[in-house]
Amino acid sequence: SGYVDPCRTDICTMPNSTKLQRYLQIIERVQQRTSFAELHEYMSSRGFELSPRTLQRDIEQIREDLGVEVAYDREENTYQIVSKTKGTAVLSQLMERAQLIKLFQDQTTVKELPAQLELEGSLKGLSHMPQILRSIREHKEVVLTTRTGKKGKVKEYSIHPVSIREYQSRWFVLGIATQNGRPVSYGLDKVILVVLKSATITAEEVGEVRKRFAQIVGVDATTAKVEKVKVRFVSEVANELRLRPWHHSQREGKRKGDHVTFHWKLRPNKDLIERIIQYGADAQVMEPRSFVKQIRKQLKLAQKQYRK
Repeated sequence: SGYVDPCRTDICTMPNSTKLQRYLQIIERVQQRTSFAELHEYMSSRGFELSPRTLQRDIEQIREDLGVEVAYDREENTYQIVSKTKGTAVLSQLMERAQLIKLFQDQTTVKELPAQLELEGSLKGLSHMPQILRSIREHKEVVLTTRTGKKGKVKEYSIHPVSIREYQSRWFVLGIATQNGRPVSYGLDKVILVVLKSATITAEEVGEVRKRFAQIVGVDATTAKVEKVKVRFVSEVANELRLRPWHHSQREGKRKGDHVTFHWKLRPNKDLIERIIQYGADAQVMEPRSFVKQIRKQLKLAQKQYRK
């Protein structure tokens, strides 16, 4: 398949961060078919002066270290990623974020950056990632201590993490509640302590919960059944959806006048409702009927807030 589960690939422990930067640049270039000479020139333009031998070795090691297979076409004398999977997409996103680190090298003074950059979201809680990623690899239980609310109420939750997801400029750990086996999610920005435990779960249990989370938008672990959700948008919104799909099941339907219909096969949840409602009159849920009723109910509740 050309992709290895990232939970089995501990990128964080790679001995050379410069090597990782090279790998990511190579992956970016070979998204499209490219010759060895073009790739070598591209790497040089990015500040990596490599010998042909070193570049060839990097291409071969990318499969071993990152789980991404770069295929060589002898007839065309070109290289290209075998298939664009979720794994390569995640690596590309990580590479985009890694460019921020380069700013600290390019700027003569870090003091200038706050006045020049505007960032959304928070990186708070990311210090807990190494422990959580370890628990995911080893299928082990963790105890999360969280602090929430204005009074800073502290609570503990025992879960078996299965993945980490970024959503709406926040990072969440997704997993199985130890007490009742239900899918749960917690914002890492609320976590103040992570304690790794010895209790484990099976790979089959992990796979089942990951499948559940793959069937939703966002992080709300709904118990709703999987359905085909059909929504009609104005053309301006349709362009946004094409650029940034809401879910991997997204499909575009026929255009009718100034409107375009999109549909998804997923579990309708609170996060999906919020996304649709934010577009107001520019979005209309067509089906299923039960979901139309949920949207209508939320809009009526919102309308009450503005009645005199």
